[in-house]
Amino acid sequence: MGPVPSSSARRVWVLAVALLLGLLLTPVLAAPGVPATCTKVLSLATIASEPAGAEQREACERRYQELREQRGVLGWTWLSWCTRMAQSFPEAGEC
Repeated sequence: MGPVPSSSARRVWVLAVALLLGLLLTPVLAAPGVPATCTKVLSLATIASEPAGAEQREACERRYQELREQRGVLGWTWLSWCTRMAQSFPEAGEC
């Protein structure tokens, strides 16, 4: 068996792991929810002269909730951030 690491080396290792986990989990935990994602989609729809009323919001939220359930945590994280960063309605559709 090798030498036992010192307590300060262990602290550094624990801190490094905690930092790495924080960096990996931050985008997941901060991912926009369904309502925020639909707000972005509908704002892009308005710019593209597409309808964006209450009926479209309900349909959007139903669809994105389905996508969230189908894709799981990481898939939803990607989709919601991709949509949030889109600069146009077609670009959001490519997500």
